[in-house]
Amino acid sequence: TPNAEYSQYTYIPGLKPACDELASQLASARDKVSANTATESDITALRAAIEGVRALMVDTMEIFAKIQEVREYAETFGAGLDYGQVEEEDVTAIEAALVEADKWDHKKPMANDIATRLTNLEKAFDAYKAAQKSIELGKWYYIQSTDLSRDGNTDPEMGGSPYHTIVNGNLIYPGSNNSAEQRLKNGVDNLRHGHFNREIEEIDNIYDPYIMWRAVNLGDTAIALQNRATGLYMGQYTTSASRGMQETATPYRIILLKSGQYAITCAVDNDGLYGLHAYGAGSVSVWNNDNNKVGKAADSPSSWTFEEVDESLLSNLAVEIPDNSLRIVTLPFAYTHEAADANEANGIMAYSIAGISEDGSMLNLTQKTSFAAGEPFIIVANDYTQTDGEPSTVQFALPFVNEFSREALTSNGLVGTFADINPKTAGLGYISDNRIVATNAYTPIPAYTGYISTGLVKNIPNASVDLQLNLPEGVNGIAAATISGAKATVDVYTLDGVLLKKGVKASEAANGLKKGVYIIGKKKVLVK
Repeated sequence: TPNAEYSQYTYIPGLKPACDELASQLASARDKVSANTATESDITALRAAIEGVRALMVDTMEIFAKIQEVREYAETFGAGLDYGQVEEEDVTAIEAALVEADKWDHKKPMANDIATRLTNLEKAFDAYKAAQKSIELGKWYYIQSTDLSRDGNTDPEMGGSPYHTIVNGNLIYPGSNNSAEQRLKNGVDNLRHGHFNREIEEIDNIYDPYIMWRAVNLGDTAIALQNRATGLYMGQYTTSASRGMQETATPYRIILLKSGQYAITCAVDNDGLYGLHAYGAGSVSVWNNDNNKVGKAADSPSSWTFEEVDESLLSNLAVEIPDNSLRIVTLPFAYTHEAADANEANGIMAYSIAGISEDGSMLNLTQKTSFAAGEPFIIVANDYTQTDGEPSTVQFALPFVNEFSREALTSNGLVGTFADINPKTAGLGYISDNRIVATNAYTPIPAYTGYISTGLVKNIPNASVDLQLNLPEGVNGIAAATISGAKATVDVYTLDGVLLKKGVKASEAANGLKKGVYIIGKKKVLVK
């Protein structure tokens, strides 16, 4: 033929006899099939001839496809400062690699030459992707929507719906209730999005650890997303599960959609198809919008960016709590002197239990400025006795936390919680409406708070009493060793109401009693 010089049949050593052998096998096969005499050995011989040709022929489709893939990728993620972008020298390097890869002999391609150029291009492509800017493990970020598709029309009469709500700029945070009362309780049923002031185009409260996340390496390109307020991890979000927040790390993958934008996909039972999606009603879940095709696209409610938390702009972390309030708090991280100093400036004091008053009617508190992770404490925000005036909030300062412990501790009768629980015990103390009240057998205790078990309270020698809270008579848990050193006189009864001692010193009331539980004064006391 006119192009015989450039035919692989002509210039590749061994290909001509291999093709001739294949032609012969094909002719023989046709004859034998027509005569119905073909055998298994004939089929084997034909297959061997086909493979002999394939082994010698040069397939140029792979290098064509790779050059196109790399070129399109480099055009999508060029030089710049956004996620996915690279330095100018990286662009120069990949352009040079593309030129070099395309220098294979297009008229007489040779397999070894193409294989070498393909390998070199793949290495250059790997280096280019490694140079792309990405989030850093261990750093804290705000995860922010990059949606540009919503028009904000939520009026059904105008053809709108809640699904048209503008979500651009909104941040992912845990919990289904964003009221100030819930900030320390942290309901964690679902992920939500919000905390963006659209009027001024700024984050509502850059101090809030609930809107801060960090990536934790799980290996094999998977990460877990950990929340800074709770230490919990984003749970599994797929079409089959919405797990809220969990103590165990769930693997996720972040997939570049365009410069500066990611899809965030759970790597469990998901095949990477479904990304986190900002629904118009305020929830965050997954979305698949096209018959099992990937529901992820740039500039959509399924696209996100990671805005680094700049701690140089912050004096501390903080959440809003009701002002003029009293509450028990259990934090999954240490409460520090620095945070205590910031809170004192806002009229917020932290206390531990020092003991119970001599007559058993008051809980004695001593002020402290530091607590271990998981150690519950009582905070007072200004005048908790104030009952009039408009409700308001105050910033409760927290340290720049990086380490967590979710083991709830008990500290001198103050029992911490990291989950909503029901102790199923009457007579414990918890705080409601800025006062201590007694539990019944059905009283729930919210997460990140705690309760008072008077049976575990001991008077701490020489502890300063900086605040006293009323202990109502219903808070009648067994109080061990709460009357040592007392000067008041009390009566002592059995639990059946039999008077054993009358008008004795409280400090001597337990003397001579057998082991057991007695009513000394107004309290049940365990004598050991």
